[in-house]
Amino acid sequence: MSYCAQEVMKKVTSLSQDESLQDDQCLVMFFLSHGTVKEVNRRKVECIYGSDGESLVVDKILSPLTNARCPYLRNKPKLVFFQACRGGTVVYALYEVDGNVQCS
Repeated sequence: MSYCAQEVMKKVTSLSQDESLQDDQCLVMFFLSHGTVKEVNRRKVECIYGSDGESLVVDKILSPLTNARCPYLRNKPKLVFFQACRGGTVVYALYEVDGNVQCS
């Protein structure tokens, strides 16, 4: 599914208040998007983009999932994965093939 930035926040906020979560043991979410690192108030923050090209600060996406704001998952694991580039930063991956560690 593809959501604009505003829809992402609506979905996460709505999910955080979903009473049906009380029977769940954890929450797992995946975000696959483009991303960047921006400077906000002289602080570098990680962002992802909605389908509309608007950026969302990762910390803002996570804020509805705190124990205080997500009562039905209080003290339960919340695993959130972001697969996104981070602007112009080159990221190298290490992987192992047949016992040999390689870098790409």
